[in-house]
Amino acid sequence: MYAARISFASIRPFVRFAKEIILPDERPEQPVCAYDHRLLYITGGQARITWDGAHRELSPGSAAFWPAGTPYLIQPQPQVQGICINFDFTQMNAASATSIPMSLLQDYDPSRCMESIAFDDAPMFSAPLFVPEFADALPLLQAMERGADQPERFTPLQLSCLMGAVLCHMQRQAAQPAKTGSAYRAILDYIHAHYEQELSNQ
Repeated sequence: MYAARISFASIRPFVRFAKEIILPDERPEQPVCAYDHRLLYITGGQARITWDGAHRELSPGSAAFWPAGTPYLIQPQPQVQGICINFDFTQMNAASATSIPMSLLQDYDPSRCMESIAFDDAPMFSAPLFVPEFADALPLLQAMERGADQPERFTPLQLSCLMGAVLCHMQRQAAQPAKTGSAYRAILDYIHAHYEQELSNQ
């Protein structure tokens, strides 16, 4: 596994997978781990993603990022559509062009992880990140999906540049103060994550 501490300005993303998907209704009921970084953008339907016991509700226009090795659980409603990106922040494992299938948490082998990256200037990418309003990045994600599907027209460098633009957009969104709508959604997410029973004045 490649491990490094770098600046965000020095990233050279390697895109291993970029595809529009329909999340299967039947998914593992236990947390799983991926061996490369993941970004999921929702284009239709609703889904819940859980990281370390914290829930986030995904809906059209929202996105989630989680680093390699993060235990996660996705619980989609029927016919949830999205764009999924599997990638590295660096080119150190570009020779490994195919993603290793995710593993159940108890079967996860950290030594097979593609990379572990720490950032001096973008700490938000060291942990799972939820962006409730990410629709502005959809054209970039769609271009990546088309590029991955037409390798004769899009070079790895072009995909890398597109992914870099997506990550810059995500970094900027995460660094901005939450809008009123985003703050309201964050409060609701917190309530759903920490209170299983309905609230009552009894």
